[in-house]
Amino acid sequence: MPFNILIADFNKENYYPLSLTRPLWTLRSGCFEQHERFRKLFQDDKRLTFLASEEMCSLYSDIRTTSTLPAGEDILIINSLMNIIPDISDLNKSEVFYNRNVLAYAFIKKDDLIKISVSNGCIESLTGFSKNITDIIFPKYIWEIPLMNGEIIKNDFKFFSEKSNCKITVSGPEKLFYCSDSAEIEPFVSVSTKKGPVIIDENAEISSFSRIEGPAYIGKNTCIFRANIREGSSFGISCRIGGEVEDSVFNSFSNKYHDGFIGHAYIGSWVNLGAMTTNSDLKNDYTNVKVNLDGKLHDSESPKVGAVVGDFVKTSIGTLINTGSVIGSCSMTVFSGRMTPDFIPPFSLFIKNKLRSAKSFDSVISTIKTQMSRRGCNLSPEHKSILRNLYEKTLKDNLRIFEEWNKKLN
Repeated sequence: MPFNILIADFNKENYYPLSLTRPLWTLRSGCFEQHERFRKLFQDDKRLTFLASEEMCSLYSDIRTTSTLPAGEDILIINSLMNIIPDISDLNKSEVFYNRNVLAYAFIKKDDLIKISVSNGCIESLTGFSKNITDIIFPKYIWEIPLMNGEIIKNDFKFFSEKSNCKITVSGPEKLFYCSDSAEIEPFVSVSTKKGPVIIDENAEISSFSRIEGPAYIGKNTCIFRANIREGSSFGISCRIGGEVEDSVFNSFSNKYHDGFIGHAYIGSWVNLGAMTTNSDLKNDYTNVKVNLDGKLHDSESPKVGAVVGDFVKTSIGTLINTGSVIGSCSMTVFSGRMTPDFIPPFSLFIKNKLRSAKSFDSVISTIKTQMSRRGCNLSPEHKSILRNLYEKTLKDNLRIFEEWNKKLN
């Protein structure tokens, strides 16, 4: 039966602060960004489209996007954070499927499309349809992506099944090791596949005295410098990674070049973590970590949650990030003798233990442009516009948050 396939965001507030600067289908988990995974799963099916606001459609013009609901045929709507294709072979009527009260996917007959409305790149409601429960598990909150990342890497390994010619001693099953022929592996590198696959993608560089424990994915053009990469870790394109990393996801163009520990963390793109930046991912009393998402405290239902770091964040040397902390996009922290607040809003400066506004929007953009130029990239007008809108939208609330923190500190 003919039908359109639409990848759409739901419950975007659960994926703060990354959801403020990008569609959720650009988030990385396992070996791919979500849109890359869907294109592989659907084999670049021409019916596949990604829902986004007009502004985001302009930013991601190289991807088949839409800001309106495709019409004329039945439609399969899939949550952007799903990692597998649902089976709809037995569906012959409009139905929606949920997991943990979040929509996983929906099959909507073309005559029922009039019941659905789209606003600012998001589907507003899918009420009035037959509601079902699915056993497909996907991340309900941003901090769950690192917790599930090891299993996602295992599922993604099927896309790297061809024989690798890389000559390296592997501890564990050699069939679970894939290394691109264009990757450069120096002597004295240790790889363990005892817990899951290790994938080293095109043009990656692994320096001597690094250890990589699977499941792990080292992205294209990423460099690993004398690092201890523990299970469940993924790195996107052109990252620079040193020190110790465990159960964490780094989106593309982010750096943790020096020593320090990052664990059970989700790191956005164009992030630079200064030397010895370290996050806690376990409370001393071993209780569940609570996470502050834009002023709302959530029980993570896990004792292991590190940090969530938005796009374009910078940390100074020695920065200490507390368990379950959230750092908003385009912010900067400077170590001043104590841990960072559990919540830092976008476009903030944390210095001398106080929160304050960034110097100006233009100063932030100037730094971003310099940073991107060092990798041969440019900040597009569309991307700058999205950041400006975020700056203006959050300015008033930020002042309130700064006042509350600084008053409490005093």
